[in-house]
Amino acid sequence: MYTDIANTVPLKEHRDSFLHNSSFVTVRMPGGQYSNWADVFQNIQETELEQHHGHNWTLKIKNDITDDLTSNQRQNGWKIYLSSSYGRFKCSNCHHAWNSARVSLTFHYRCTYSAGGEVYLRTYRQKCKNCSSDKMLTAKFEQNEMDQVLMRLANKIRKNCYNEAISPNTHVSTSKKTKPHEASLCEACMLGKCSRNADIY
Repeated sequence: MYTDIANTVPLKEHRDSFLHNSSFVTVRMPGGQYSNWADVFQNIQETELEQHHGHNWTLKIKNDITDDLTSNQRQNGWKIYLSSSYGRFKCSNCHHAWNSARVSLTFHYRCTYSAGGEVYLRTYRQKCKNCSSDKMLTAKFEQNEMDQVLMRLANKIRKNCYNEAISPNTHVSTSKKTKPHEASLCEACMLGKCSRNADIY
């Protein structure tokens, strides 16, 4: 069950407390510093959504959402966006590090209009192949990679929630390629949600 955004505190009002008490995947900012997904999304939604439509949107990590929506979720206005991004993993056990050109991402989003909009994000994890640890690890992402994904999400929201006519994106990002990862180590592969033979975007 999702919590109705109308009964939650908007991100702007208690943002410091919200960020302190939430578990976020981090992104690297210029200069090697790290921020979180909510910060990056907040900057984008202010200019792409709130400024034009007057609704404040929030993003939270929710790693139990699926790549499908139930009929009840759809009736309640939820929509889904599937994407991927280039990310870097580091094992907390043996400190082995590796890159993946296709870290699977799932977004659930909806606009309640009177209360604003809400987004839930799931980032699929991978295991380290260099040690025997079964721990699933979460990737870190460069800010420019996250900017690209979240701008695409904002365009989806503008089109599907506000009926805007969105022009096709003519920008072509630089392709990055890594070795295909092993299905037995990839959470998305285990759930049948990953195209590991297409590790390029």
